[in-house]
Amino acid sequence: MKAGDGKLAAGDAAGALADFEGADRIMGVPSTREAVCRAEERLGRLLAARDTCRSVRDLGMAGTPEPPAFAEARERAAARVLELDARLASLRPEVKEPPLPQRPPAQPPASHVAPAPEPAPAAPGGVSPLAWVGLVVGVACLVTVAVAVSIATDRASAVKGLCAGTACPPEASDDLDRALVASHASTAGFVLAGAGLVATVVGFALPTDGGAAEHEAAVRLRLELSPRGLGLRGAF
Repeated sequence: MKAGDGKLAAGDAAGALADFEGADRIMGVPSTREAVCRAEERLGRLLAARDTCRSVRDLGMAGTPEPPAFAEARERAAARVLELDARLASLRPEVKEPPLPQRPPAQPPASHVAPAPEPAPAAPGGVSPLAWVGLVVGVACLVTVAVAVSIATDRASAVKGLCAGTACPPEASDDLDRALVASHASTAGFVLAGAGLVATVVGFALPTDGGAAEHEAAVRLRLELSPRGLGLRGAF
């Protein structure tokens, strides 16, 4: 006990507690138990110290005279229980809340605007309108040629019996004029039909994309009438 008191006075509460507990295991009297209570209190074990001091009253035999040192130890233990109760009541447990998990930064809402569709590739071109125009003109001119040839043949047959060589009577002049007009019309029809055929071939050969207009603009057809006859002039 003296060694424990010396260590407690020197600030070695842990060493003093070990000595006091060894003595209390051997003696088991109020003075040794009260010494254990003092060492536990010095170490900050308040709950254990209070329980140890309360147990001092259970030591010894009831109704048996005891030395004054034991009675004094009981009084000190009872007073220490009151002090420890007051200290424990004043203490408020500090509860530390765990840190909240950090939320990831909010992402901006995804855009629901559909991307603009890509322009569709240009469809393969068809036939140039020049081809259809040339075809219609050619067919119409061929019909005109057929009619003109029929008229010219009919009028020529009508005046053949009236004329002697190149000499014809006045009554045959109307038929001759009609035959001449029909002959010129058939010649012009052949020329225009040929022009329509050329336009049809050129129209089928022309592209129909953006460059078609330039190609079509470069095509020029012109019908020329002169004293020597009917002609067709063109540039491709």
